[in-house]
Amino acid sequence: TLDYIKYNPCMGVKKPNVRYSKQNTWDAQTITDFLSLEYVKESTIYTAILILFKTGMRPGEVCGLRWCDFDGESFSPTYGIAKDGTVTELKNSKAHDNVYLTDDLIAYLKRLRKLHKELYLSEGKQFGVDGYINILLPDFRPITPNYLTHEFKKLVNKSGLTPIRLYDTRHSFGTNMMKNGVNPKMVADMMRHTDVRVTLNNYSHTDKDMYKNTLDLYNIQIK
Repeated sequence: TLDYIKYNPCMGVKKPNVRYSKQNTWDAQTITDFLSLEYVKESTIYTAILILFKTGMRPGEVCGLRWCDFDGESFSPTYGIAKDGTVTELKNSKAHDNVYLTDDLIAYLKRLRKLHKELYLSEGKQFGVDGYINILLPDFRPITPNYLTHEFKKLVNKSGLTPIRLYDTRHSFGTNMMKNGVNPKMVADMMRHTDVRVTLNNYSHTDKDMYKNTLDLYNIQIK
């Protein structure tokens, strides 16, 4: 016969609390000021950080973007680039969803594509749609997340702005969207999360203005 355990071994065991660490973020004005600095605009990673701030994409996804992923109005990410520079699969199936772009970013990318064609031609190479959007010359190899992280940190330190990490570009995107009153479900879709709870727990961080504006909605008058 089978002997059954006479008590539940899990009784009295408490589920651990999950703590979500608060991330540093930049507001829209700080991002604009940073992107307008001449040494930032002239850096080898300008296109990459512009895409990061404007779309909230993950660094590995941005490094892996190719011209065939750009249809003139959105990105359809196919592969990413790992820290060591190897091509890798994306995080999940949701990561392949379209990333729609603002008109100014679309115009910038079209100018960049034209420039890439000219660069390839000047080197006696044929431009192909499988070419990477974020490249290092003279060999047109894609930038890696490690390189992007290293260069971004140098630019941020030089700017004198509140330090943020490379991945905080994504946190900033989500936080600013939430701050502007965008529906969390829409933000989750824009960031290609599989669960809106990820967006709420990790990418929306209250600040003083958000706190005050919420209190103002309570509208109790002192007479």
